[in-house]
Amino acid sequence: MGLNLPQILGQLEKMGAALAEQQAALRRLLPAARKAFEHAGGLTTEELEVQVTRAGDRYRGARPTAEPLLASFEPPPAEAGLVVAGADGSQIYPDRHAAALYFALQVGGLAMEIGSGLAPQVRTQSQLFYQDEDLHDQQGHPVGNAMVNGRRDAEEMKALADWAESYAGRPFVALLDNGLLLWFALQVREQNQKDVDRILQAYLGELDRLQCSGGCVAGFIDRPRSADVLALAHLATL
Repeated sequence: MGLNLPQILGQLEKMGAALAEQQAALRRLLPAARKAFEHAGGLTTEELEVQVTRAGDRYRGARPTAEPLLASFEPPPAEAGLVVAGADGSQIYPDRHAAALYFALQVGGLAMEIGSGLAPQVRTQSQLFYQDEDLHDQQGHPVGNAMVNGRRDAEEMKALADWAESYAGRPFVALLDNGLLLWFALQVREQNQKDVDRILQAYLGELDRLQCSGGCVAGFIDRPRSADVLALAHLATL
């Protein structure tokens, strides 16, 4: 059944107007946010830690470090021969209403030799999972989306470790389009202990392999829609 475009067009116009108003409201809040950041930046790390400790378990936000809150730093000069690699994955989740029960993973990777003038190297790995042991956990339950996400995350780290081994002995930085913490392990650990541990150990093993190759890794989160830093700035004003 196709989408009824005439019915949806009017709603799209209303959504556009609502989004414009949301952006305007955020712009009106910027002066207050800047003031809160400036106030938090004037406190010492110890003073901020006291606030966080006082808030206890109710606090869900960033924690201060020894680094000044409002500090900015110039990037160091790029080291000769530096290689920067990235990996990102996508997935098709299992659908019990589909003609066949399966899920698919694809991980794309790219490596650039900075300053070499060479074209980036590109790799893509696509996998289809349809065997019963892939589609069910060790308790016989169908795998959920979180488990598929976990396997995708492990495959992304494997792609970065493969790149690191390819450039062993060279300055190497790996970038992951995600945080480095395997969140799914916290989300489903109680329900699928053995399955989660298996994926977690695979993920950590790839991190070890990357380290043994002499590389370092960083996670990059674009537009996370979280308020961790804002929460710290707000806490400092209380």
